[in-house]
Amino acid sequence: MQYQKHQLFMEKPAYFFILLTMLSLSTTTICSFFNKATDQEALIAFKSFIISGPPEILTKNWSSNASICSWMGVSCSLNHQRITALNFSGFRFKGTISPAIGNLTFLTSLDLSYNNFTGFIPKELSLSRLELIDLSFNSLTGEIPSFGNNLKLRILNLSNNSLGGNIPYGIFNLSSIEEVRLRANNLQGGLPKDMCNGISRLSRLYLSWNSLSGQIPFDIYKCSELVDLSLSVNHFSGSLPSSIGRLNKLQTLYVGANNFQEIHDNASICREVRTWRAKLVELSIDVLSLR
Repeated sequence: MQYQKHQLFMEKPAYFFILLTMLSLSTTTICSFFNKATDQEALIAFKSFIISGPPEILTKNWSSNASICSWMGVSCSLNHQRITALNFSGFRFKGTISPAIGNLTFLTSLDLSYNNFTGFIPKELSLSRLELIDLSFNSLTGEIPSFGNNLKLRILNLSNNSLGGNIPYGIFNLSSIEEVRLRANNLQGGLPKDMCNGISRLSRLYLSWNSLSGQIPFDIYKCSELVDLSLSVNHFSGSLPSSIGRLNKLQTLYVGANNFQEIHDNASICREVRTWRAKLVELSIDVLSLR
């Protein structure tokens, strides 16, 4: 009897371990199921905000009977079947962007470019895993969200929309940002003097064809990785800061069609900039805008 009690006592930890393992597996399975269901609900909500598009996509391919991971333009992780990327570029969708897209917590890439989305950009797009947001060539209005929680965001492309207001300061605090494209909108206001303090990786900045004003910050040289800088067709004033000459990697500079002072002709500014950067690949100056 004593031997049997001792054996049972020795076997209890094994039983306990097996029970814990089974509970852990069950919990993981249940969580995985609910997380996948959340992704499915978010994508179905996104679809419901689309009022028109190719029927071969919306009706046939995006069937409620098919797995969302098989939908055209949708990419999922192999292990947990979570949505990691949406690429609907050029799908000819018309509608608004559902806030439910903010429930896709594993999303790393969102490309809705070259469609006809209208309305505001949902503030719910502030997702911690997102690395690329491309909403260019749509008809979006309203102001740009701060994207404050997009800690891994590398590329932000909102070009060719009808976005207004100021450029949110939060964009200049995205330490991982490498490329910002905001050209051809209705953006107003100026550039912060300390805009380069928190975006040391920025290599491409496109702000042309807006209504931005004020002076170009002298500290723009702190964006030391800049390769392309496009500020043309705005209302920038003052003088072009000589500190641009410290941008050793700069290859393309567009600053024409602004209200710069102390510049008398195209030849003089070309000589000045080429003195700064002999390696400059392309320089665009509009004589008519210079005074």
